[in-house]
Amino acid sequence: MELRFRLKETLAKLFIILFSTSRLVFYSGATWNVEYSFYSMAPTVGVVDQSLLALSAVIGIWFSFLCFKDYLNKCPRAKIKVLLISTFLLLTVFCFWTIDFLANNSVTLLFVGNFTPLTLLFGGVLFAGYDDKLMYSIAQFSKYVAVVFLSLSLYYTVEFYVEFGYVGVRYGNSHIMTYFIYGFYALTLFVYGQKEFGYCRDNKLIIALSILAFFLAVASVSRGWIIQAIILLLYTYLGKELNGRRYHSKMISRLIIVLIIIGILVLAIIQFAPNIVLTIGERFDEDTRSLQLTEFLSQMDAGKFIFGQGYNATYMESAHGVYSYIDNQLLMMVFRYGLIPLTLYLLLIFKSIWGFIKYRIGYGFASLMWLAALNGLAIYLAFGIDIHNMLIMFVISRSLAIIDSDTQTKNSWKFQKAPKCKIDV
Repeated sequence: MELRFRLKETLAKLFIILFSTSRLVFYSGATWNVEYSFYSMAPTVGVVDQSLLALSAVIGIWFSFLCFKDYLNKCPRAKIKVLLISTFLLLTVFCFWTIDFLANNSVTLLFVGNFTPLTLLFGGVLFAGYDDKLMYSIAQFSKYVAVVFLSLSLYYTVEFYVEFGYVGVRYGNSHIMTYFIYGFYALTLFVYGQKEFGYCRDNKLIIALSILAFFLAVASVSRGWIIQAIILLLYTYLGKELNGRRYHSKMISRLIIVLIIIGILVLAIIQFAPNIVLTIGERFDEDTRSLQLTEFLSQMDAGKFIFGQGYNATYMESAHGVYSYIDNQLLMMVFRYGLIPLTLYLLLIFKSIWGFIKYRIGYGFASLMWLAALNGLAIYLAFGIDIHNMLIMFVISRSLAIIDSDTQTKNSWKFQKAPKCKIDV
């Protein structure tokens, strides 16, 4: 059993390291493309980054399998039948769309593409949180992931604004946004893990990282990420730990109040950065998704909605012509693989959210914010075998594990009176 724990922990960390390295190599030497003051990147893939990415996918699927297998071994008998039926349905969808995928694409793309059918096998990570020691280890390790990627995002953000001379420009898909997303969800796991395990005696690092995430969100000129960052910052500071302890500092309290005011009333910074305020104001007035959603739904019939259309699915969009992507990631899952994977995924997320509503489990609140992000309260977010999907599945699964635990453990979350959880590692 000890060997299995060490193996899962090693695989999870190895996956994070390999995937991170592949993205660092991928964006090395990438240059900006500009169109109407909107900057983005389209790096050229290489042998090294694609090899590392494919290897990380194999490691990720292996890790997912072990998480599912361990949960199956200790799953209550009453739930095994439902679990096996759900697994059979998901594997059926995977096999069908993988055969279709390989008829039109290369085997290599199956491992390195965005949201390929292989991603469906990554769902076993949704049971990772049932392993206390694994959860403790990865939640603690996520601190380093957050520090690395938020620092990289900060560096390239400063470099971007220094190079282009003013803050009114916008950047889109790039190393800045990619590293920010990885860092943000690593920070999310670290913050919520701290509330349970209390492994960090001094909360100053967590507060500093949360404030950094807020500033990076503002710099991205994304209304969704600004809201997400504000809420994470508030929870970081105001949320209680399991032992009832809460961080207190008059100076930090004043700072956070100021930051929240800036986030909500962003026009207040016009005297310091008029261009970015103008851009954000325009973004809040834009309706960037309604037309896309209308066009997408108008081309979907019952069969396509229920069964999906596979990896190569496309539709006609006025802005891009033949298009294979939609911002709402829940619809993206339906678009490619149908209702079965989406239904199974949402059942687990809703159960996690119920844990927050009934027992005040913090992880459930993070699941609620993830659901909002998938529905559009974030940009450049997608399903895949990647860091942020793995880390948020740790969060979701931990909420599920606590809900399935004994009544005393759940009530310790609800009333915040339990002693700090100690795990020997």
